[in-house]
Amino acid sequence: MDLTRRDSLGLAAAMGFTLPAAAQTAPSASTGEQAMAARITRYFVTVGDRQVHYRRAGSGPALFLLHASPGSSLSMVGLINQLSDRFTVIAPDTPGNGLSEPLRMPEPVMADYADALAQLMTALGLRRAAVYGSYTGAGCALEMSRRHPDRVTQVVVNGYLQFTDAERAEILANYLPVFAPDWYGGHLIWAWARMREQIIFFPWFRKDDASRMAAEVPRPPGLHRGVVDLMRSGDNYRAPYRSAFAMDYAGALQAAKAPTVITTSRQDVMWPHLARMPQPPANVIVHGTETREASFAIAKDVLAAAPADGPAPPPAAVTPMPGRTWCETIDIDGGSAYLRRNTDARGRPIVFLHDTAGSSLASDETMAAFVGKRPVLAIDLPGNGESEATLGPAPTVEAQAAVVARVLDRLAYGSVDVVALGGGCAVAVELAAREPRRVNALVLRRVQCLDDAAIAEKVKELVPELEPRAHGAHLLSAWNFVRDRELFEPWYVRGPATALRGEDPDLDPVRVQARTLDLLKCADLHTALLRAHDGYPMARRLADLRCRVVLDRPGSPSTQRAATAASKAKVAVEDLPRLDPARFADRVLTLLA
Repeated sequence: MDLTRRDSLGLAAAMGFTLPAAAQTAPSASTGEQAMAARITRYFVTVGDRQVHYRRAGSGPALFLLHASPGSSLSMVGLINQLSDRFTVIAPDTPGNGLSEPLRMPEPVMADYADALAQLMTALGLRRAAVYGSYTGAGCALEMSRRHPDRVTQVVVNGYLQFTDAERAEILANYLPVFAPDWYGGHLIWAWARMREQIIFFPWFRKDDASRMAAEVPRPPGLHRGVVDLMRSGDNYRAPYRSAFAMDYAGALQAAKAPTVITTSRQDVMWPHLARMPQPPANVIVHGTETREASFAIAKDVLAAAPADGPAPPPAAVTPMPGRTWCETIDIDGGSAYLRRNTDARGRPIVFLHDTAGSSLASDETMAAFVGKRPVLAIDLPGNGESEATLGPAPTVEAQAAVVARVLDRLAYGSVDVVALGGGCAVAVELAAREPRRVNALVLRRVQCLDDAAIAEKVKELVPELEPRAHGAHLLSAWNFVRDRELFEPWYVRGPATALRGEDPDLDPVRVQARTLDLLKCADLHTALLRAHDGYPMARRLADLRCRVVLDRPGSPSTQRAATAASKAKVAVEDLPRLDPARFADRVLTLLA
């Protein structure tokens, strides 16, 4: 192949930046996939020692859609909408991408990903299914035809790769740098530039005119979605990507045993690879088309004519995973609520509520210290993390607390203890005030309790401008907002008088990256979420509580005000360990005993 071909849009299409008119990219999960044409639901399933996240829609025989790298099943939402009228469409996140855990091996090859797909089919109760794959997904689909022909009714491969040894060596040496957070946020600008560059050049690391492509650079919101998806994967993005570049496509093609159709268009950066293709076996049909739309039309017709094994079974329940937290989604108000749980122990469950514009992932280290001692549950509040935004553009604390109550009802949880952080304290207090028989005790970390005048000023505070910018500057705004909230109060007045002192700030780059990603997932809701939590009348609602209340940071004026306000409750003010989950868990369990 001539790696310098310039007339290609296919790579951008595979990334979900530029799709056929029939298959436009969906908004992020936090903006609500329920608004799309098809009713798409999201699930987790346990496959051996890991979990797989997938999207599902429609009815009828099963069809798997396998996405490109780096990305997730989010990039397949447009295709889901096009195909769910005929099929039960199942679009998994490739292991290591999106919300699926990586394969437990140091350097998996594409055959390993095909085996993992076959295991996923078994976990979902499927004997056979049709499979459509794009780029990395195409390699996996072709390997399914070779390794598991008895599990597929039809394979469609969108994009055929056949590198020379020299081309493959160059790509493997340069295409997949390590993704590691820098203390100053430089990795964010790298991620933005990297995703943008791969639409301008192929391969992206070459900067000569001959490597230019004719694709249109995505608008900032579309590029932002791709960058956020890359950051979901973190450094795990490299393994499935590498397997696609390292794969012997010619060998897999000649050994394919299932009915297989390969489509590639002249708009595809890999179009010249068709000329390198060896003679395919009789069960493989190859279509070279003029446009991506023409390739997709062929794929639809082929899939529609595939033999069917009957309707797909209902989604499989999540199998709990002993000794660790595991993920689950619950349908609430027409959208997916994302949960992290462990049920090894018996006793009263402990519910963890995250900070404003955060997620349950921030509680994972802390929750791990409680595993085996009490049941634990963390919930992404609507519009946060991986939960869909079911509360509209102006979410309230009261509405968030009502969603938490409905989740607890669905899980048949009666009495609970609640551990909340920052803005999550408002939701915890509201839940306790609304359902006093349900909430036994509250542990409120970094509670914000202000008088009415201070609240009026608080809601006027500046919030970071996070509208996606052409060169990714908004990513640094998010990063420094997260860091400055650890250093100053208010965060935007940076000096000795506003410095937060008395405890070490949590500025570990990995944790700052996790909180920054949570903030970016909130999309345009972050301002409304901050305003809702900042404006909550904490002192008045605390006055209604009669449950036990544990507060941290004894020297904080906000803590002192909260302790006074909760005059009817049984209040304890403790200097709780902040960066030592084991010590924190031991102390909290003692206080709640």
